[in-house]
Amino acid sequence: MTQSAKRARETLAQIWREIFGLPEVSLDDSFYDLGGDSRSAVHLVARARRAGFDFTVKDLMVWQTIDALAELSPAGAATAPASEVHTESTYPLMPLQARFFDSRFDDPTYFDPAHFNLTVALEVDPGFSFEMFRDGTERVLSRHEALRMRFAQSADGWRQQPAGSAEAWYEEVAIDTRSTGWLQEMDLRVDRFHHRFDLATGPLIRFLFLNRGETEPGWLVMDVHHLVCDGISISVLLEEIQDEYLARLAGRPTAGLPEPCSYLGHLQDLHRQVNSPAADAISRFWAAQPWNSIAPLPKDKPDGSRQLRHIKQIKASLDQGRTRVLTTSVARFDCSVEDMLLASLAQSLRETGWATTFAIDICRHGRDPLPSGTDTSRLVGWLNTADPHIISSDGTADGLPMLRSVVSQVRTFRQHETGWSELRYLSRDPELRNRLSAWPRRELYLNYQGRDISNDIMQAPFHPAKLPAGSPVAQVGEQPYQIKISAEIRDGRLAFGLAFSTEVYEEATIEQLSQALSDNLTRLAAELSAQEAAAIG
Repeated sequence: MTQSAKRARETLAQIWREIFGLPEVSLDDSFYDLGGDSRSAVHLVARARRAGFDFTVKDLMVWQTIDALAELSPAGAATAPASEVHTESTYPLMPLQARFFDSRFDDPTYFDPAHFNLTVALEVDPGFSFEMFRDGTERVLSRHEALRMRFAQSADGWRQQPAGSAEAWYEEVAIDTRSTGWLQEMDLRVDRFHHRFDLATGPLIRFLFLNRGETEPGWLVMDVHHLVCDGISISVLLEEIQDEYLARLAGRPTAGLPEPCSYLGHLQDLHRQVNSPAADAISRFWAAQPWNSIAPLPKDKPDGSRQLRHIKQIKASLDQGRTRVLTTSVARFDCSVEDMLLASLAQSLRETGWATTFAIDICRHGRDPLPSGTDTSRLVGWLNTADPHIISSDGTADGLPMLRSVVSQVRTFRQHETGWSELRYLSRDPELRNRLSAWPRRELYLNYQGRDISNDIMQAPFHPAKLPAGSPVAQVGEQPYQIKISAEIRDGRLAFGLAFSTEVYEEATIEQLSQALSDNLTRLAAELSAQEAAAIG
């Protein structure tokens, strides 16, 4: 093996150790066997491209080991994409941006469009330089077109257009922790901080440094409007901002980063795909689904409000052992952790008498490659979609048979390159948009976010923190679903939460459903473990 090939494998192994939080990995360890999922795949590819490799998420799905990927893509092969030339002054929207602007802005008691933010709180070590942080952050922000977007309503509806630069707003506040009530003061300051976005003029990202003095840790809050950022984008930004700060702190130049693909170019590619002749057959598939035949979910108080001030979340988690079984079984059973959650949910809804067939919106993270082959691993923006699926447990046995059935049902919907969200919001055919919008709104939503790697990617002086942070989303809004299920792998445990309105459901009702979901995931893990043991034996 040549020295360059050896260095390539060592570099990839280091990236894998950081992504999976493991002390050692083997060159022939499968990405899936280590617990890889779609979100960690995006992060791994983004890290690899920064190190000079030139493989995509799709390549990682096929060539799953360090050894194979190093042969496929020697270090130094990656090149930055050519800059695209954009001639429009305004641009159409991404799918969930369009859904956002479908909300009831005419009723200020219902929704505040300027107050729909993503927030990250970090603790920073004593001696943190906010000025140095600002210098590095501005360089990072200039790389990402989405952060320059501004939004205005025209005769054609809401449009986005780029400002001249990706400006941010910075504020430093001195906090005297010796004073009584300083925590309440900090909470009020952060809460006010959430309310200052102007969609038309920007900026749509800002930073608040709560300075507790030279000898005490400080707190750093990043607030970005959801219109220009999603969860994966947050991780990309944090990693790049951290690298810029550490380079400046060490007095060295920052490593050259491969340029992210063009946000506006990706947007235009997406609109071309949605409105191409090839999308006609896909639109017929979505329009033919029997959405109107799905019975509503049972409710304790059918006429209750779902405004955010009534929303409560029931949380639960599996232990590390069972989580490990689930995450390392996905390759052998050709499924995903999301499929396992769906199968266990279907089983739970049947057991509790809620439904044997249900419609559910599933969050997709919007980074599947388009036909152009554009790599989106470092693309920042609100790229998510929420695509409806019909799932049935009728006549299916529990456990592995249920999992196989759900995988088959999901693939029926996922086999199309263009999803429902793109057609519903981006199609230029008003008749198609109207047909898709006429369906009853799904009452269930699932967002599986994959493995939380925030603890693994953060380095001193930055540390994840939980702070009094006000309300990043206006509490006068309404949760669009009866039950929102969010899940991620955090600290090696599959954690999930069911968010519901206390004006619609009694807490005991949702606790029963949550317990059933936890029990069914546990039983599925036991069955998968037994299958593995039998195969080995």
